[in-house]
Amino acid sequence: MKKLVRKLALIYIKFAQTRDEPIEKIAQTFVLYLHEEKKLWLWREIIKEVHSVWKKEYGYSDIYIKTAQTISLETKRILEKKFQGADMKIDVLPELMAGAIIQVDDVYLDGSIAGQLSRLEKFLIS
Repeated sequence: MKKLVRKLALIYIKFAQTRDEPIEKIAQTFVLYLHEEKKLWLWREIIKEVHSVWKKEYGYSDIYIKTAQTISLETKRILEKKFQGADMKIDVLPELMAGAIIQVDDVYLDGSIAGQLSRLEKFLIS
């Protein structure tokens, strides 16, 4: 089963990299294929394998950035270039006050004022 999951993940990635269609359309076609082949039950394992293969190829697969203020288009372009191939999401959360929280796959970095205040509070309480 592991070999089949890997093979299907590699097929999905190859299609995503080589087709001009939107990724949503590619995903829909892939899910329909899995359904027709009675392999839809493998979907979760295939997604895990896609992330694993993507991470090996690009060094990361998921990037989540929370900022206190909207980032400039230039900064966004730099991030997209740096993390090319990764699934990147950027949210503006004013409650962070200043700074940012960045999560790259399993690594979580909190450089926000809200995070610093929270750590200070925990330190003072203990």
